[in-house]
Amino acid sequence: MDKFKSPVIIVHGGASKRVRYVPPATKSAVCKGIRAAAKRGYDILKSNDGTAVSAVIEAVSSLEDNKHFNAGFGSKLNKDRKVQMDAVVMDGENLKCGGAISVSNVANPVQLARLVMDKTEHCLLCSKKAEEFAKEMGVPTVSNDQLICERSVTLYGEALARQNQDMMDTTEKNEEKDDYGDQESHDTVGAVALDRHGNVAFATSTGGLNYSMPGRVGDSALPGCGGYADNCVGAASTTGKGEAILRVNLATKALTLMEAGQSPEEAACNSIKYMLDRVGGYGGIILLDNTGNTGVYCSDNWMSFAEIKDDIVRYGLHPDESKYEQL
Repeated sequence: MDKFKSPVIIVHGGASKRVRYVPPATKSAVCKGIRAAAKRGYDILKSNDGTAVSAVIEAVSSLEDNKHFNAGFGSKLNKDRKVQMDAVVMDGENLKCGGAISVSNVANPVQLARLVMDKTEHCLLCSKKAEEFAKEMGVPTVSNDQLICERSVTLYGEALARQNQDMMDTTEKNEEKDDYGDQESHDTVGAVALDRHGNVAFATSTGGLNYSMPGRVGDSALPGCGGYADNCVGAASTTGKGEAILRVNLATKALTLMEAGQSPEEAACNSIKYMLDRVGGYGGIILLDNTGNTGVYCSDNWMSFAEIKDDIVRYGLHPDESKYEQL
């Protein structure tokens, strides 16, 4: 019997409420981008020395480079009209993790997160000191302006206009400002993987919420919230409103359900429903166990994803609308 496991990777492009028309060209670009990211990670897993950590880093880096996703070059703008990004990675073999919080001049924060994990004794570095560490490690830097895309400028302008108009009643304000003035703003990117040696890993990266307070930190870079990986159970990456995810420790909740005997599919669904019931939070999760079974669930109406297992790609703009193709 083959001692190696069949590699598996799942990638998500973020959960959100899409309340406006999405052109077919954009949908096509998102599907192309999410499939390409999963394929890049899967190619690493298929190589003899490919690790789950390297696979999730590669997949998430691909999404950070794609302006259609809220990370890296597609990041949202805070109230100061600045990009402020968070990222994290975790190795399920030894529970080592690394995160970068509130960085603004690194094109691929997830690669900086890996350096925090591999090159320091710490788990998280933030803001200017994280950027100084990136420079010490030779990480390429970019200007904040280079990270700003047209879509983010538009969403920022709309949020600013709504604030200036101040014409909504209390009910409307609470509904509209559930995610700081933009119902489409809480998407994130992430990946989970199982390699041939049975090791799992996760990585998550975000460009934050549109028009959020400068200095705001969400769930994405925090292990147990934005994701978690443990060879004894599996791996998860989450997406949604960070404040809700933080309050329920969503990734930990999902893995705890699996540890109690639920399948990844059941745990994905039940952890998201728990967040909705307890704190009224919407979002999504990708989940796999340490044998390669998977679960993908989203309570919003949009969460692009791609899963590759046994050379079969499952993908879509929402888990309920899956398509399949052979590599």
